[in-house]
This record gives sequence, structure tokens and C-alpha cells, in this order.
Amino acid sequence: MGAGELPILQRGQDAKHTKNGSSMFKPLHQDHAIESVILRLTGSGEMTEHERSILDEGYEKYWKAVLPTVNQAPVMEIAMGPMPLVEGRVKPLAPTHYVEFMRTGKAAWWMEIVGPTITIGCAQYGGWKSVSRKAYELFASLGKTLGSTHPLAHIRSMELTYQDLLVWDGADDAYDPKLAIRESRVPVQARNSREWHIGEGWVEDPERKRILERFQIGAELRGEGNRIRPIIQVVTTAIWGFGETSARLKLDRAFGNIQSVDGKDNDGRSVYEGLHRRTHALFGNLITEEMAGRIGLSQPGEST
Repeated sequence: MGAGELPILQRGQDAKHTKNGSSMFKPLHQDHAIESVILRLTGSGEMTEHERSILDEGYEKYWKAVLPTVNQAPVMEIAMGPMPLVEGRVKPLAPTHYVEFMRTGKAAWWMEIVGPTITIGCAQYGGWKSVSRKAYELFASLGKTLGSTHPLAHIRSMELTYQDLLVWDGADDAYDPKLAIRESRVPVQARNSREWHIGEGWVEDPERKRILERFQIGAELRGEGNRIRPIIQVVTTAIWGFGETSARLKLDRAFGNIQSVDGKDNDGRSVYEGLHRRTHALFGNLITEEMAGRIGLSQPGEST
């Protein structure tokens, strides 16, 4: 590991081990707490309804087999007073969603195109290696569909978000959020309430404004069967902004079979691997060591 690099943290099926703890919080799943993973790209422009046939062709050719359901949200245009008739006015593309559903009816995977933003989400986590591989393949397919000249394919920023859920499984009178969240991150208001929210964010390089990290921790009461349980949701996000147009990636090349020049930020995969390390390190700094061990979040020095 080079100087200044973050340790690679693993969890769930990526982790080498999972320790049993005495905390009365339990993760959402047996070996991890991950509710969803979201990878988001923001382009330099958006598509129009006239270009829908381009997406339809890409859907049939590339991603219909993995995201078979298509949903298109209607675009509502409300006139505030008289509007002049503009000949040849081009409508923006209606928000478009491609989804793979679980048997329960919940979305397992989805890809959304809304304005200049492309979002790929997964609620069926099987380890970062498998999740990222599928997401990269979807991004690459969309890049082939759009080509190198479309503004949506010129990437301005890349974002990775993890949503983790911890559920209280103890007696009501024994509830203590500090069994899951580090004491320094639990607000004073939590002493008298099981519903609270905190969040912070910061820019690592203020001059270039390239890397933003942020987190949100929300505690609430949620129904589970016949019981109302306290839960804590932890959302960790890392965003890479490219700044000047000349430094931006193009979607048709960013996730293809190309090699990064310096192994850091010349292709989309390398950027996302860095964001992955950052979100995991951030999450590890928010939860207790006991909870980290219970969900298989490796500590520095334990992973490879």
C-alpha cells in the first residue's frame, strides 16, 4: 500500500471473517448490513425524446436480458400564463428506468436516466467485486449506445453511495445507539429520543474541489412484523468531480477494456475502486469496533 493510500476494507462476502459480538443491534443481513449500493454518473448534458430510439436500440441489444422491465415516467409541463408557440421545441427525455425485480416484487437491480444523471443501483448485494463488475458492464453498454459525442456521455462527476441498516434486537429498556455507532457520532438528543438524524460532509481538496465525502446517520422506528423496532440507517457517499471539461472521461471508453495510464483516475473503474475504499473507510469510522467485526468489515491490516 503506497503512501497516502487508504486501506482496503472488505465486508459481507468480500470479508475473510466475521466475528460474533454481544451487541444487541443486528445487521440487515446475516453477514452484512448493506441495504443498497448506488453508482451514479453525471454527464454534461441530457437526452431528448427524439433520441429515445437510441436507448430502445441499446436496451434490445445490450441490457434487456439483465434489466427486463422498462418504466418511463411522464413529463408534466405546466404553463404559468400565456406561452408562445416555439416551433421545433425539443422535449427532454422522460425519466427512464430499467429494472430487474426480485420474487418479492422489490427491485434487485435498476438503471435510471434522469436529466444528465445515470444511476445504477443494487439491493441484492453479493460483494463489491460482483456488484461493480455488473455495474461497469451496464455503464459500458450505455456508453456504446450513446457514442463518444453525446453530452450525456461526457462524465462530469462519479458518485458511490452505500446504505447500511442496523436493527435493534434487544429489550426496549436496554436500547443504546452507542452499541452500534461510535459515541462521538451519537448526538445528545439521542438520550431522550429514538428518532434523530445527523450528517456531515467535507471536500478533501478545497482548491480543486475534486473529492467530496459525506455521511448521514438516521435513527427511527420501523415496523417489523408485529413489532416496532428502532433502526439506524447509515449512508456513506464519496463523489469525484472532474472539473475542467478537458479532464472529463467519456462513457464509451471509461468502462471498456482499457488500461489506466497511472492506475488512479484515468478510467472509470479505477475511480470507483478509490471511491469504494473511501466509503468503506468512512463507514468503519462511524460504527463501533464490535459492530465492524460482527458484520465482517475488516480492520486495517486484516485485508489484502
